[in-house]
Amino acid sequence: MLLSSQLFTDKNANRVHLRWLPYLASLDDLGRYSWGSAALAWLYGCFYRGTNRNVVNLAGPLQLLQSWIFWRFPTLRPSGFDGFGFPLASMWATYMPRNDAGDQRLLSARLSLDRLRVHDFVWEPYSSAEVATVIHSEILADEHRRLWTAITSLIYFAAIEWHQVDRVLSQFGGVQHLPQPALNIDWLHAKDGRGGDRWFPTYYREWHQHWENRLHSVIWVESLIPVHHQTT
Repeated sequence: MLLSSQLFTDKNANRVHLRWLPYLASLDDLGRYSWGSAALAWLYGCFYRGTNRNVVNLAGPLQLLQSWIFWRFPTLRPSGFDGFGFPLASMWATYMPRNDAGDQRLLSARLSLDRLRVHDFVWEPYSSAEVATVIHSEILADEHRRLWTAITSLIYFAAIEWHQVDRVLSQFGGVQHLPQPALNIDWLHAKDGRGGDRWFPTYYREWHQHWENRLHSVIWVESLIPVHHQTT
């Protein structure tokens, strides 16, 4: 249920694809997988498919997307959700938006986005002391932090996305310089894993190689240090 209804939700409801069986054969190996990068690859792919005007439902780990939005857009948060624990996304576990007046809620959301100011977006919502007290220390280990700033491929079976974090350095407290042009991977978005028996690490060897060499693609983040003006 964690795979089918939380991390990698699709339109198959509670059914899980057979391709997962080799990876779940040994429960002791589950901790070696990069679940976060795979879930992010799947979410990005769902975003791409959602841009098709014929698509009416969005798949993917939408609970994580909702949490990302509420943590970074305080003006969009529902009221009454002030306490939090770990995992941080559980803060909104009981949030149930109303299903009536959908058109009106859509207009209201668009108006709220149009009225956003530069200070209405929180780039580093997890940097507060309150959040630091509930996050497990191993999450902040260097081996994980390096992955956050690696320009590399994100892989979920046939779904390949590009983690181009040099375009959002502000979320790491860094100075945002002019980034490199975005990598065009539109042709990869046309791949869905169908059409033949393929072993993805071989078929997408180049992208798996990017992932294997991710530690060589970690970028240096120039910290943004506030300037304090002295008065005499």
